[in-house]
Amino acid sequence: PPYIPPPPPPIPAKPARSFDWENLVGIKLFSWIAGVALVLAAVFFLKYSVEHGWLSPTVRATLGILTGTALLVVCELRVARGYAFTANAMDGAGIAILYATLFAIHALWHLAPAGVVFFLMLVVTAVAVGLSIRRDSMFIALLGLMGGFATPALLASGENRPIGLFSYLLLLNAGIGWIAHKKRWPVLTVGSVLFTVVYQWGWVSKYLTPSQLPLAVAIFIVFAALAAAAMWLGRSGEREDGKSIFERISLAAAALPLAFGIFAAAVPAYGARYHTLFGFLLLVAAGLAFVAVVRHHRWLHAIGGGAVLLTFGIWTAMSYVPAAWPAILAWVAAFIALYLFVATRVTTRASLTAPLLFFMLPALIALEPRAASPALLFGAFFVLLAAVAFVAVKYGQGLLYFVASFFVIVAEAFWSARHLTPERLYPALLLYGAFGLLFLGVPALARRFGRTLEPRAGAAVTAIISLAMLLFLTIDSVAGAALWGLTLLLAILLVGTIVEAKVERRPVVAIAAVLLTWIVLGSWWEGLDLQLSLIPALFTVAAFGIIALLATVWASRGADQAEFGHSSHLSLAGYFFLLFIAAQQALAFPPWPLFGALAILTLAIGVASLYLRRGTLTIGGALAAQFVLLTWSTHTLL
Repeated sequence: PPYIPPPPPPIPAKPARSFDWENLVGIKLFSWIAGVALVLAAVFFLKYSVEHGWLSPTVRATLGILTGTALLVVCELRVARGYAFTANAMDGAGIAILYATLFAIHALWHLAPAGVVFFLMLVVTAVAVGLSIRRDSMFIALLGLMGGFATPALLASGENRPIGLFSYLLLLNAGIGWIAHKKRWPVLTVGSVLFTVVYQWGWVSKYLTPSQLPLAVAIFIVFAALAAAAMWLGRSGEREDGKSIFERISLAAAALPLAFGIFAAAVPAYGARYHTLFGFLLLVAAGLAFVAVVRHHRWLHAIGGGAVLLTFGIWTAMSYVPAAWPAILAWVAAFIALYLFVATRVTTRASLTAPLLFFMLPALIALEPRAASPALLFGAFFVLLAAVAFVAVKYGQGLLYFVASFFVIVAEAFWSARHLTPERLYPALLLYGAFGLLFLGVPALARRFGRTLEPRAGAAVTAIISLAMLLFLTIDSVAGAALWGLTLLLAILLVGTIVEAKVERRPVVAIAAVLLTWIVLGSWWEGLDLQLSLIPALFTVAAFGIIALLATVWASRGADQAEFGHSSHLSLAGYFFLLFIAAQQALAFPPWPLFGALAILTLAIGVASLYLRRGTLTIGGALAAQFVLLTWSTHTLL
């Protein structure tokens, strides 16, 4: 048999690498402690010398610059190359001391103008960037970060110098951000963002006044822009995992100014400067929306939309001022336009911010007495609703339209309950009519272009609620004056709703529309002086009986639409109105108006029953007519 060599011996596994505690504790840790201690000693020396009047400001500045520079120079000598960790710690300490000294030169001692100090800080930042990258030392960057951010707090004089402070922080953020992206050290970015937020809100809580609100807005916007720029500049040359981390941190920093907008809206003194507030909010929201569309971060768009809604809600509840009218309409329109535009680029739930902002319509009715005149308020929101409808139809986002329509209907009801008077009746009729036609026309227009608004039941529900809104036109003070306007508007909405029910194959909607029409007429009769308006009232009852019959007969056409024929029985409700007249001698005599309406209604029901082949409708009409005649004879002939 052939010779089979034995298998090679297994390769022994590499021994587990033990953690070098001696290197950490004996070299790195003490080097780090020494660097931190040196920075703190320098900063506290500067602070102590100021408090006790030691040395002149020029001497202090010279000592600080010489100390920091000497540390950097010594660490570059050949003798320091064998002590890499110690040299890194001393480099970081030197950078932090230079930052502290330069900040004090401008903010505390006023020895140099801002431009000169800014340039020198730029040089220090460049040195820190170069050293941390060349030495591949995150500790240099960390110590520079800690020293740089600790300096303003430790050297604080209690004076309000926001421009110097935040110019310094801006430069510090830029340098640290560059190092973080270059070396993929996300901890630096996190630290700079957190320290900056602490300084921003510390300044806001201690120094912010209404007159400084534009400055605060500029500060938050500039730092948000820096975060966004860091995200864009860091897109290339990064590993995918590092890119994800840095991008999320940058996006979070860009979204943080939204919190300031919410805070300002809750403080009446700041909320009174609504142009500054909403201008700032619009700029931040637009920036977040742009990033969300381009980089496909839908969550960022959702955060922006939620913050916008919350800001408007808090502002209306706590900081609304009459001077904001009517400029607030322009701001609401601007935000709705922004989120509608984004809805044309990306389909996301955050697009609902546009229709949800329609809550401002009922809110303004509640807050602003001048909203009693509906022309400007409802005219503006009619245009906005038409814009929402256009986007909903073109891009198949029906929920946008139906949510906005809901708030419009709520506003109609709220306005009618608070402000409807005989003097405002005709504007109210125009208001109900315009919105009613829009509610009916938008779904029809969508079908015309081969699109369906989802949810499919939304159009029918909107039409039914629009019918219900006409109940406000039946109150006692306006019932008589609303006679012909209400009749025309009710007829249009009834026919339109039945058409919508037929198209969507929802016979229950047709039944609800006819039933609701009779309820509106009943409420109208209750507030009407029938002795003065008997003939128009009887004519209206007969007319709506015929309209209901014709509409249901038309809707029942087709092999699959026979169920609509059942709603024709609701036309029998007209006999209850005639019965009410027949039971009152003062209204039933002379009988010709009553008998005329009775004949017209009975004839129409008879013709409809023959067409629909529904004997129950014929029998119901005949029995109801006989009962009306019997009631009339009982109350008038005896």
